[in-house]
Amino acid sequence: MALPILPYLYADPFAGASGDMFLGALVDLGYPFSRLRADVDALDLDGLRLGRRRVTRGGLSAVRISVHCAPGQPHRSRRAIQAVLRRARLDRAIRRRAGEVFDALIEVEAKIHHQPVEQVHLHEVGALDALADVVGTVSAFFHLGVERMDAGPVNLGGGTVTCAHGVLPVPAPATAVLLQGVPVLGQGNVERTTPTGAALLKILATAFGPLPPCIMTRTGYGAGRRDTEDLPNVLRLMGGDLLPATLAPSPDPGGGLMEIHCQIDDMDPRIFGYLCDRLLAAGARDVYLCPVQMKKGRPGTLIVILADRDRIGVLGTILLDETTTLGYRLAPVTRVERSRRHVQVTTPFGPVRMKVSDSGPGAPLATPEYEDCRALARRNRVPLRRVLAAAVAAWERTLASRRSVARRSSS
Repeated sequence: MALPILPYLYADPFAGASGDMFLGALVDLGYPFSRLRADVDALDLDGLRLGRRRVTRGGLSAVRISVHCAPGQPHRSRRAIQAVLRRARLDRAIRRRAGEVFDALIEVEAKIHHQPVEQVHLHEVGALDALADVVGTVSAFFHLGVERMDAGPVNLGGGTVTCAHGVLPVPAPATAVLLQGVPVLGQGNVERTTPTGAALLKILATAFGPLPPCIMTRTGYGAGRRDTEDLPNVLRLMGGDLLPATLAPSPDPGGGLMEIHCQIDDMDPRIFGYLCDRLLAAGARDVYLCPVQMKKGRPGTLIVILADRDRIGVLGTILLDETTTLGYRLAPVTRVERSRRHVQVTTPFGPVRMKVSDSGPGAPLATPEYEDCRALARRNRVPLRRVLAAAVAAWERTLASRRSVARRSSS
């Protein structure tokens, strides 16, 4: 049977998320159980096998994947997990992505327990079932051709959970840290999102927010172990294709925009450029840095991010992950904009789009599109300033020609 190709997935963790729930939902979407079993067998670990059955949770039919492990499994360090992944008979991209999920878990555990990363030994998440959950999920994403996954608000649950460190409140400490900056809720009196589920969401999800415009072709439900009364204990995955931006509804200009900002005075300045690149790639409308004077006369940097409201979660997570800030502030933003349009001009180096604004008194404002000019400068191996100047000159000729035509018409 041919595998379905699902470039886009939307995870709906309305009842939480765990590794086995991800596996069940992916199988329900159409990923063959035989391939999932082969993915796990590729780890070459004794005492590990998978089971599958169809169950009902709150009236919904779902796939339940159970991971059976031989008793007496050791707690595994980062080095031991890396060794298992290196030996696995899996594509390098799968091994690397699975390693990122475990790195996120280990780094959080190190932070919580104030230990060096090398000394952390994972308990629940270091057992065989976590290796099966993570590798199986990442491998299914790879073979289904998933290019992007977004997710809705994550239900963490409530009450307490018993783990290797005793009885702890829900969410577990690792889950709480992993999902910082992500929209969450707490519904129910059980643990609904596990650390492994949280790590998979954190690493695999591009953004957290409402379902974007898309065409859905498949839906899969992965069942958790419990059959709870208040909510169907399932993770829903919806697969299909994102609609092109030209078909998606445009956001209301100035509506739903937020400003994220924080000040930093104790970070390596080399990180700022990398941070700006990541924020812009993740959907920030704009990012800029300003020098500021902070407490005790220390020089610092103000980071300001302009973003749509539905990007706040992923951008806030990047800010917390990449910088030394302990938090950030949010403020709604209202914009007043000039009307704008694009006009293409011809230069000796090739065509360039001019961003033109006709509003306001006097001549229209016109600016060459930077990306067009940069591409032409590289292609023609000339300085960028020459291409920019040629574009401005071409626009001025176009404007002069239009004025001449207008004068002749009026006379």
